[in-house]
Amino acid sequence: MITRTIPREVTPQEIGWLAGILDGEGSIAFGKSKNKGSKFGYNYYHGIHIVNTNQELIEKSSDIIFRLCDDIPTKAKMSKIDLKIYKNPAFKQNKQCHEICLRNKVWTIRILTILLPYLTEKRKRATALIKIINTLLKASRDKNGKLLYSYYTPKLETYLTSIWNNARND
Repeated sequence: MITRTIPREVTPQEIGWLAGILDGEGSIAFGKSKNKGSKFGYNYYHGIHIVNTNQELIEKSSDIIFRLCDDIPTKAKMSKIDLKIYKNPAFKQNKQCHEICLRNKVWTIRILTILLPYLTEKRKRATALIKIINTLLKASRDKNGKLLYSYYTPKLETYLTSIWNNARND
């Protein structure tokens, strides 16, 4: 017999718990990496990462994230959250690490906006990344809403970098 599980609503306690995990075990990232295949020779990357050796913690975190983004169309959900398992040589016992990598712009904004009131250590970075992603989403479309493929300009790059650096330096 197949049973269908309908996701229940996410409680404020779960949101607070996830914010604590992100503050303590996670990172909020934005940067630029070289990419010879890219038109400009580099790509921007951004996202939310949570790494831990406890698989149950990662599974609970990903469950909450999926429920918070449940109303986003199915196609947008595909491969937007990566669950990885690997061994980290930094650990003396070389334990398995479990990781969540959330890179989708819409999901990232949704999660950070919901967690923002609960964050402490990473609040400034979360606010900065929300602003950066919103800027990128607006810059990537023309006035008719058509996707632009060459929207990165030196002026935009300087602006995005200044937002991120201000959040990091405070």
